[in-house]
Amino acid sequence: MDIRVDQKGNDMAPIAAEVLRDLRDAYGDLGAPDFNFVQKRHDRCRDATVMANLSEFFEIVNSTDLNDDVALTLFLKQGRESYGLRLSLVGRYAAVSDEQGRIMDATTIGSKSLAAILVAQNYRILTRAELRTNVPFGAGGGGRSLYELLFSDDEADLL
Repeated sequence: MDIRVDQKGNDMAPIAAEVLRDLRDAYGDLGAPDFNFVQKRHDRCRDATVMANLSEFFEIVNSTDLNDDVALTLFLKQGRESYGLRLSLVGRYAAVSDEQGRIMDATTIGSKSLAAILVAQNYRILTRAELRTNVPFGAGGGGRSLYELLFSDDEADLL
């Protein structure tokens, strides 16, 4: 299966193979996905190091809801700046948003410490265009956005 360019012209060719591998490792067959990985990966707490590093610079509120999320969902506050951070349980992918929910990439994150921590822990900070990429998923091969598959189906319509 190839990641397709969706109607908005978003192309993920540079990371498509990596993302598809991680999606298949997590969900199994993308035509008949298995969500059992979510609780297992969350319980392993594989992001203890990144959490410790983040807590050195930010106040952290964890609002992860494993009924909706396939990621750790965190709100970070540093002085007057606040960020939303999602760390995927599928692979080493991050989505960062500002206070208004706008997706930021590695070059637009105001906090250099946040970007540095994520990069040092081998997270790929995905862009809005990448997150909007359509991926065939579920029975019938209907598409879902990469944001939905890596992070959550809530707020996906805001992309």
